[in-house]
Amino acid sequence: MVKRPREVAVASSSEPFATLGEAVPTAIASAPKRKRKDSRKDAVAPLDALVASHDNSSSDAAASASAVLPVNNPRYPAVQRRTAHKKKKTLVVCSRGVTSTNVELMEDLLKLMPHARKDPKFDKSEPLTSLGEIAELNGCAAVLYFEARKMKDLYLWVGAVKAGGPCAKFLVQQVRPMKDLRLTGNCLLGSRPILSFDGAFDGAPYLQLLKQLLAHAFAPPKGHPRSKPFHDHVLSFSVLGGRVLVRHYQVVPPLHDAKKEGDTLVEIGPRLALVPIRILGGVFAGETLYVNDTYQSPNLLRAEQKRRSAKRTIGHVAQKEKRRSRLAQGADQPPADDLADVFAVPGLNSPGLVPAKKVRSGLTRADFDEKIRDADTNHFWSPKGIMDSVPKMKGIITPKTAGFKTK
Repeated sequence: MVKRPREVAVASSSEPFATLGEAVPTAIASAPKRKRKDSRKDAVAPLDALVASHDNSSSDAAASASAVLPVNNPRYPAVQRRTAHKKKKTLVVCSRGVTSTNVELMEDLLKLMPHARKDPKFDKSEPLTSLGEIAELNGCAAVLYFEARKMKDLYLWVGAVKAGGPCAKFLVQQVRPMKDLRLTGNCLLGSRPILSFDGAFDGAPYLQLLKQLLAHAFAPPKGHPRSKPFHDHVLSFSVLGGRVLVRHYQVVPPLHDAKKEGDTLVEIGPRLALVPIRILGGVFAGETLYVNDTYQSPNLLRAEQKRRSAKRTIGHVAQKEKRRSRLAQGADQPPADDLADVFAVPGLNSPGLVPAKKVRSGLTRADFDEKIRDADTNHFWSPKGIMDSVPKMKGIITPKTAGFKTK
């Protein structure tokens, strides 16, 4: 069976496309409009109602574009991050001669500071003002410079480069890296720490200045590209005995079945103490704003300790000299006793004399053989008899060395 083609009505030549032209607009207008179904109740208005037509001017288009409202969802709040962020960085550099413990401390601080930048070792022969130029070339606003001396002492320079100063010098003591502590605390790598300063930092003016310096160097800026928007650890600075104690803790939220309410702190590490020495007004230069009068250099402390040990040695030598002089004068001999000859027997003991000490005299092999020949024949083959006949040989020549078999 052959299908017949469908007949299509064509308009007459007198009215070309008249019927077709009238039918098309009617069909389009009668078609139902599809509406966008959005599951959210607070959905944004359709784009067609907000974007201006091509016939309108550019001012009308800008006004319509500014009418877009943000989505306010309480379940998923909008996180506002800076689009044009200034990358604030801190330069961390050390000098030559640092120990392995100092290097571990630097690595721990770099983990706590996602905005830090590491640089090769700084040569001590160059002036400290070169650190400011190096920081500017790397685009850093602050500098942490660890200076090692004599493979024993470690100093820390903290300076604000972009602001043109000031800078502070510290003596680093009681250094304990995280590997040595092995504490149970832990935190997210790259998260921003909460800086906690003791109330003593609001007292003296130099402590207020140190607070601003430490916060400027250790605090990652908000919205930094390398940082994560989380706060799960605390970096604490406290003043005790003229030192700034630095501690690092983890913020542990309470468990569901825990009885305690509130967050708890678990130490992570590292540990260090900073002794302020001097504060300068410029970038590693300038006038002195503060000097610690109670500070003593480690070299002076070591020299004082050597001086004390030398005095002790000198006293021992003088005491030995005095003893030698007393012995030369016969101080080791006991004084004469008037009652020593009361029970003396005439002919045996000389009156008024103290019996001399018995001195053990050693015998040679020839003397030993001679004593054996003079011994009694009954006791010749008895080792005990030989030792009894030669009492002075005890402890010098034993029967085993004399050739006798012993059990």
